[in-house]
Amino acid sequence: MPALWHGDDVCLYESLPIIKFLDDRYPDPPLFAGLTPQQVAAHWQQFDAMFDYPLMRTAGFRNLRFWYEWSFMVDDHPSFVAQLGSTLGRPFVTLWMYRLITMARRKIHDEAGGDAIEKVMLPRRTLPALQYFEGLLAQHDGPYLGGHTLSFLDVGLLGQFQCMLGNLSDEVLPLIDQCPSLWAWLHAMHTLPAWMPYRRMYSRAHPAVRDRLQRYQSADAEAPADMLYAGVGGQATYWLGAAAMLAALPVTALALWSTFRKTPFTDGAAQTAKIVGQMDRRGGGGGEPRRSKL
Repeated sequence: MPALWHGDDVCLYESLPIIKFLDDRYPDPPLFAGLTPQQVAAHWQQFDAMFDYPLMRTAGFRNLRFWYEWSFMVDDHPSFVAQLGSTLGRPFVTLWMYRLITMARRKIHDEAGGDAIEKVMLPRRTLPALQYFEGLLAQHDGPYLGGHTLSFLDVGLLGQFQCMLGNLSDEVLPLIDQCPSLWAWLHAMHTLPAWMPYRRMYSRAHPAVRDRLQRYQSADAEAPADMLYAGVGGQATYWLGAAAMLAALPVTALALWSTFRKTPFTDGAAQTAKIVGQMDRRGGGGGEPRRSKL
């Protein structure tokens, strides 16, 4: 979940409240110009339907790749002690995310069927949401979802793409390829002056992403900054933390149990399974996108 600390007294969670707060503090350009709260909610609802793909990231061989890809993240805090603590502690975050996804997968597998994620959720929820945003691009002649002016939708969709296009994104690349205008839009976002020096666009981008974006790049265009990946030292520290976590297994299990007591994923996963089962019986999409608290 994204979070924003601002000063000593403001802490916000979830993307939309963060975008609204930043738009209020830094209103140039205004990200919600000309939109009613109802329109904002209707547009934002589509993002919820896109968030099924993480469930594929602990399928089959990806169980191992999931851990490997987390080792490439980098903490560039100015304090070496902070960097070390963050990197050593990251395997626990990996374990928490891994366990969360696998538990949700099992819940959906048991209640909606073993192939519900691959055959129902991605093509009938994620793909229509992507096509929705491609349709917004078709309504305007500008490079952004609202035309020639950046809006909250561009910021929100870029955040979704940051999550989708990590190296464990094989399942979504064919879906995005059905919406080629979104690749052109993503290239336009990458080449915004404010983003050009930003090296954390993805934790570790899928090799095919760069190839697709280069199709929209002119020969004399300046390329965005290369992504920031951990070197050998950073990866070794991550795996040292994983080994320490395994060595202290009883403590790790207790800490994991304690965090999951506060994680309301069960109701969300069950609700998702119910919706997907209904969609599968109907043989099509339909229905309102729902928020899944995985």
